[in-house]
Amino acid sequence: VAARRPLNAKAKPFLPSASDRPDIPKVDESPSATLERMANENARLLREIGWRNLAMMRRGRSALNPDVGKLDHEAAPYLEYLEKIGAQALSSTAPLSPEELQAAVDRGPHPSAVAKAEFLQKESLEMCERRHTMILPFSAVKHISGVRISPPGVVPQRARRDRTICDL
Repeated sequence: VAARRPLNAKAKPFLPSASDRPDIPKVDESPSATLERMANENARLLREIGWRNLAMMRRGRSALNPDVGKLDHEAAPYLEYLEKIGAQALSSTAPLSPEELQAAVDRGPHPSAVAKAEFLQKESLEMCERRHTMILPFSAVKHISGVRISPPGVVPQRARRDRTICDL
């Protein structure tokens, strides 16, 4: 298989990690403590700058090459749209009532998440550092229309790393 040339020969590879994020201090703390700190910081920012601005700030730049729209391929316009706007997360179900949201929180996580809490905390932290998700306390988001609550779970894998399940 021949190596592909990058769309932009001068482009540096995008490797999202905590090391290139000035807003994540380099502190030796447990994943649980780091997630709690991140959740509190995100809650503060949500109050100060609002949901859209927080989401844009935490999302960072796209992992797609900015020149993806120049590809000679029929999917290029759609890929360019995804690079600029992102993918929508649409739901066909009605928004949950405050009581339904609270009931979902009260039910708590799947038993597999409790049994594999340390793994799940490390996995969640990694997803936050890669900007795939962000963590916020329920108290900070329960008033936002369309909020969903999904209990995390862990599926054991034979001869491989366990797999996180988050049904959003």
